[in-house]
Amino acid sequence: MALPASEPARAVPSTSAHPAPRADVPVPPAAGAAGDDWPRDTADAIERVVLSVRGKTIGPLEKLARALVYGLLALIVGVAAAVLASVALVRALDVYIPGSVWSAHAITGGIFCLAGLLAWGRRSTKTAKA
Repeated sequence: MALPASEPARAVPSTSAHPAPRADVPVPPAAGAAGDDWPRDTADAIERVVLSVRGKTIGPLEKLARALVYGLLALIVGVAAAVLASVALVRALDVYIPGSVWSAHAITGGIFCLAGLLAWGRRSTKTAKA
């Protein structure tokens, strides 16, 4: 964009007050340069501590809560599926076995009794410590 002829060109002010350092001359550290930014350093230290505490406390609690919620959901869905499967088994046996419905109930009851006996045999017993 060209400037109008009535306005003279202005010099652009320098953004730094000091000239650029030369590469072959080492620059000494300014006095108190490390302590000049203590508010930011303090805020960073507080943030590190807070994130560390959160990572050690909230992280495991989130995992525990997630496991509890998903475990309860799986338990509820599993119980509902088991009830529906047993009802479907009784109805299927009632259709395919001639006679009254008691025979389907007896077969289903026998299956559950055998499963219970199998689980009873696999249980672990606690030994008494002397």
